[in-house]
Parts: sequence; C-alpha cells; structure tokens
Amino acid sequence: MSRAQDRRLARQVVVRRLLVLDRAGTLTSVHVGIAPEAAGVSVRTVWRWLARAREGHVEPVYRRGGFTLDDVLWARLEQLGGNVAELHRELGRAGDESPLEGRLPSLATMHRAVREQLRAGRVLGTTHPRQSHVDPDRYDRALAELALPGTVDEAGRQMTAPPALEPGHVL
Repeated sequence: MSRAQDRRLARQVVVRRLLVLDRAGTLTSVHVGIAPEAAGVSVRTVWRWLARAREGHVEPVYRRGGFTLDDVLWARLEQLGGNVAELHRELGRAGDESPLEGRLPSLATMHRAVREQLRAGRVLGTTHPRQSHVDPDRYDRALAELALPGTVDEAGRQMTAPPALEPGHVL
C-alpha cells in the first residue's frame, strides 16, 4: 500500500468514526483533538473533514484542472522539510530532467497547490500536530470511544480495525 493510500485510509477511518459519534450525539472536542494524531493532520483539518462528511463527502476533493503535486513531487517536498521554495528552485535547475510535464509553474502556484492539497487532507510527513493538555481519564475514554485501529479499549484490550467499507460509502 502506498503512502497516499495510507493517508486516504487514515482519513476515511477517522471521519467515519467521528461521524458515528456525531450521529449518536456523543462527539466532543476531545474526540476531534485525538483524531489528528491518528491521521497526522491538524485539528482544523479534522473539523473541515467532518463538516464535509456531514454533507456526504468523505473523500478528499482537489481543484479540478489546476496544478497538483504528484506522489513523486510530494515525497521530495517531504524530504525538503516542506520547503516549497526549495522544491521550486530544484525543479527550475533540473530543466529538461524535471519530472514535471510542461513548463514550471510559478512559486505562488506551487504554494497554492500545496495549501489546497493539505486542506483536502493530504499529509506532509514533516507536519506534526500540536500537543495540548487533556485530562488523561477523559482522553482515554474518548480514545476508546473512537475505537481507531491500534488503540486499546478502557479495559486495556487491543482494539481491532472496524470492518472495511466500500469506497464512497458513508455511515
């Protein structure tokens, strides 16, 4: 499984679990605060995902027809620590050896493309969510309620992954 597929799967699992709690009326900000740790994104991104999922859109949506970074460019951006300007300079120096099809987009276009892909849920491997203080009991209870793969329940038993759903299926 590629890293991009891992990211999409993490998004789907997190969003579906949050939707279950939301529909049951038990969703709290602690749940949403835990989810970024599992998906490797910011809390704001998880709230955005949840808002879109409430409208029936679980999959990420990218701008149509605009420039986007493919997996090769995204991996290089991660190696550069998220430095879009350095990636742009490298692509400019590469000339005919560039992995881009067509001409090099402007630096502003590359920044916009990265911002949009991050907003849509793509994870930049150099990004780490902020840590804040949460009461450990409340955190453990919320983590057990989310039942994300690799977590444990309140009794300390290893949780299993929720059953796989077909793509496009919304709980």
